[in-house]
Amino acid sequence: MNFFAKIVLLINLLIMSQSYALIASHEAPKADPEAVLEEIRTRDAQAKSNPKDIVKTPDEFTKIIANDPFLIKYKANWKLTMVEISSIEAARRHQHNDYDGIFDKGRNIDEFKGNILVVGGGKHLRAGTLTALIEESQVDQSKEKLEEIKKIKIRNQEILDTYYSLNIDPKAQPDILASITSISDMAKIPDGRFNKVIFENVDAEVFLNPHLYPILERITQKGGEILFNIATTGKRLIIPMTRHTKWAAEIQDQLRKQIYENPEYESGTVIIKLKN
Repeated sequence: MNFFAKIVLLINLLIMSQSYALIASHEAPKADPEAVLEEIRTRDAQAKSNPKDIVKTPDEFTKIIANDPFLIKYKANWKLTMVEISSIEAARRHQHNDYDGIFDKGRNIDEFKGNILVVGGGKHLRAGTLTALIEESQVDQSKEKLEEIKKIKIRNQEILDTYYSLNIDPKAQPDILASITSISDMAKIPDGRFNKVIFENVDAEVFLNPHLYPILERITQKGGEILFNIATTGKRLIIPMTRHTKWAAEIQDQLRKQIYENPEYESGTVIIKLKN
């Protein structure tokens, strides 16, 4: 590279660095949790109070966290994070949502022989896999491919016979379109119907609705198992939410071992196993 080319290269690098600095200086500032909370307080003060509200406000959660014995013991910061505030606001927006508890064709709960409920599940992934293989088989009618399709159909049927899916998203193709926190939706499910309830792909806001826990206690058999998939977002908020449930001690003990007294834990999802 000659001297002139080096000069041009240096000038271009200088221009690029200045451009990046300019872009960085115009990046949107991170949201301030206190400012957001103040906006929420102003909004709630101006709105008409709703006596049917069941999910606590951010300010109410803050007070509870600040006085919770478990969280005080582990010196948890009492201030809410932006992610926690977002989860609380989502839970409050959706607290009265009902989806009519609509059963998928041929999947009425009275006709289902299995006993495992998957909250957040659906049939769309299995159907997609099967469809892809069938489309390929139209070109490749080999014996191996047809045998593969046969095995997947059998496996799909085994899953359908074992697991019953619940979701609020119709695109997931659940067996029942319903909210696990809706009393009217879940009225379609008989008492003690499942011996295992699994939560997967479920937002933290679900655990902030107090209707969840008596519903789970009702639809799960005595001695049945409940598996919570708790993300980092919910590791604090679930403590006060479950303090007055039958599972309070179990939840605190498992969170203590997996998170609060685990030196290797930084972030991520933990599985909470409960017995009804």
